[in-house]
Amino acid sequence: MKRPLPLWEWQTHTSDPVTSGDVTLRTEAQALVIVLPWGGFVWKRPSAVHVTHSGVTQRLPIVDPTRIVLLMLGGASLGVTLGITITRVSDWLNSQKHS
Repeated sequence: MKRPLPLWEWQTHTSDPVTSGDVTLRTEAQALVIVLPWGGFVWKRPSAVHVTHSGVTQRLPIVDPTRIVLLMLGGASLGVTLGITITRVSDWLNSQKHS
């Protein structure tokens, strides 16, 4: 019997190492995989570079300022929408009390 696939899965992938001299580099990417009965969706983003030099491995994260700004704008939009909705509902409830 086939095992059912999860609806979504968060994966971390590491590339094959690339060596130049005594420095070895490997890239790391994160992927969100969404599986639906009629298809699916994969969103991948780079997350880090692993640098090995003289036997010491260091993980250097990749910061995506565009993604940070988009998350901040989304949060601000949600906050403004929630604030306007609460204000309008409060005004409507107050008008119902006085009628």
